[in-house]
Amino acid sequence: MPLPVRMLNEFTYCPRLFYLEFVDGLFRESADTLEGSAEHQAQDRPIRRREAPDDRPPPRTVAVSLADPGTGITGRLDVLEHADGVWYPVEFKHGSPPPPGYPRTDRLGPSGTWMTDEVQVCAQGLLLEASGMASPRGALWYRGTREQIVVDFTVGLRARTLEVVAAARALTRPGSTIPPPLEDDARCVRCSLAPICLPEETAALAAGHPPNTPLRRLVPADDRLGVLYVQTQGATVGKSGDVLTVRNRDERLGEMPMGQLRQVCLFGSVQVTTQAMHALLREDIPVVYFSGGGYFYGIAHGLPSKNIEWRRQQFLRFQNPETVLDLARSIMVGKIRNQRTLLRRNHRNLPDEVADRLTELGDAAGRANALQEMLGIEGAAARLYYEHFSGMLKGDITITDFQHRNRRPPRDPVNALLSLAYAVLAKDLTVAIYATGLDPMFGFYHQPRHGKPALALDLMEEFRPLIADSVVLSLINNRSVGPSDFISAGSIGACNLSPSGRATFFEAYERRKHQEVTHPLFGYRLSYGRMLELQARLMARYLTGEIPRYHPVVTR
Repeated sequence: MPLPVRMLNEFTYCPRLFYLEFVDGLFRESADTLEGSAEHQAQDRPIRRREAPDDRPPPRTVAVSLADPGTGITGRLDVLEHADGVWYPVEFKHGSPPPPGYPRTDRLGPSGTWMTDEVQVCAQGLLLEASGMASPRGALWYRGTREQIVVDFTVGLRARTLEVVAAARALTRPGSTIPPPLEDDARCVRCSLAPICLPEETAALAAGHPPNTPLRRLVPADDRLGVLYVQTQGATVGKSGDVLTVRNRDERLGEMPMGQLRQVCLFGSVQVTTQAMHALLREDIPVVYFSGGGYFYGIAHGLPSKNIEWRRQQFLRFQNPETVLDLARSIMVGKIRNQRTLLRRNHRNLPDEVADRLTELGDAAGRANALQEMLGIEGAAARLYYEHFSGMLKGDITITDFQHRNRRPPRDPVNALLSLAYAVLAKDLTVAIYATGLDPMFGFYHQPRHGKPALALDLMEEFRPLIADSVVLSLINNRSVGPSDFISAGSIGACNLSPSGRATFFEAYERRKHQEVTHPLFGYRLSYGRMLELQARLMARYLTGEIPRYHPVVTR
């Protein structure tokens, strides 16, 4: 596999960043990357040099692509300039060189600037030499200070560059593992992949115990991106420029800029044009399909993570009964404790023995010795929870006449709301798991079965009370929905939401996802939607062996 020279810069900066970008194929834009891209588009303009032999700019060639079969590196050189009878590469950098007296000399190269940049431009010199051109030196142009620094390709720098090439290539081989994160390092603060890398969280949990003090929050509290729900039967989702449009025949129902989208959710007979689908796949925006009644069918998305090692580790861990049982314990303890908390917060008069019994069941789940035993504990907790669920309902008696949980189809308004909430939550966790590079269909507590996103259902357990059940309680108790928002049909008395009721639900659900709370383990605030992604990535860290156990989100 060709190794781009720019990836050598990333490896020297942080091997874990290189692994995530090159091996996993993950990338996220930041203000720095966007500015850098814009600046590279203008790099054919004359360079302002500190020193020049005369007023004429040196001969130059822009955007040269080269490859070296010997070392396996390849790259696009920003600029080649000619001076003193040789061509030398000039690499444009968005930032600034080290300040005078910079204390971390281990991060500096022999020319006194950043080692990451010196390795990158030296690799460009090696590409030139492989093409038959002498290249004794190069230059780095820093836009932050508008200065150019000459880099001599010394024997030591060349040796260091070849060492980086060999070490980086070793990480691309099958069976390689992701390098550990940097610890308490300032470089993580501006890294665009910090929300994926999770350096603080991974290091803390890898120690084998939760952190005792709040961590630096490198994960954005919320992305503020929206979800487009389309449920008008016969509607078509199309594209006009960078805007997604929704039409029903000649009527324009709405539109949303693609830059503000996280997902597109389609219910029933809704079409998507080929042009819109291509754009959504290109921008890595998943398209989620539901039945007209809200059953979660599946997702259309771009290619999964190119690193098969993550999924291989997932499948291997499934073969280990201890791993399966350990993960099932964590999942079920989180679910039962959150059910208990929701009842205690919202029930009008919860008997003490109910709370005590849920505590006992949660403790029993943490000690279970087999999945069958766990299923019995989950069933006992669910029966107790739903027996007292109606005690949390304070709305219209015509829709709060809830006796027990039923589904496929739901037969009363509360169950209709719960079923839709669980379906949409399963969808969000399926999307989050795809983003980690794992397979959402291959679970542990929920065993793999045709058509079931088992791993998403595993992760969903702890969030059922926190997100889905809380949304249902909010809609009913605030009287946001009423009898007119539900439709009963069929000989078995199936109940479903009307289009207006479903629209009200989506609004409440997205509002809940954007609500910021304090993470009980890490001590910083972030939205529930961001927490879903965080937990999916922690699940991946557990399955790939980076952290010793999975910690569910448990509220107090």
